[in-house]
Order: sequence, then structure tokens, then C-alpha cells
Amino acid sequence: MLAAVSSTPVVDLGARLRASVAKVVADVGRSGVVDELRAGLAWTAACGQTCQLTGPVARVRQAVGEIQDGDLAAAEASLRRALAALR
Repeated sequence: MLAAVSSTPVVDLGARLRASVAKVVADVGRSGVVDELRAGLAWTAACGQTCQLTGPVARVRQAVGEIQDGDLAAAEASLRRALAALR
């Protein structure tokens, strides 16, 4: 008898979002950080994880707005809270 093998990859919950946030939080002021965060959010959505990570997703979205408003200190604080929740 053969065992069934799943072809569905196992995805670490929040891995892409965590990686994006960790990359950005080190230097919130550099160019391209909004795109990096949006990519992390897109991967999270594509993996169907947004509903499982509502708090961190909300904080990252908040940070994107804060970066766009030029409030980098608030963005960094939001990203640090998101990163803590993703660990």
C-alpha cells in the first residue's frame, strides 16, 4: 500500500512578512521600504495568512502610511510591534 504524499508546500506562518519587516526596521528611511513592506503583505495575502495575522498586518499597513507621511519614528515603532508579534 502506498502512502499519500501531499504536493502542497508547507508555508511558515508569516515568514515573508517577518522577513520584510526585519529588513525594513533596520533602516526605515532608505528608499524602497514601502515596496518591500507591500511585497511582504502581498505574499501574506497570497498564502492566505492575512486573517491569521491581523494584528501584525494592521501594524505594517499603519507603518506604510506613517512612512508616506514622513513620520519615520512612528513607522519604526509600528514595525517593531509587528515584528514582536510575528516571532
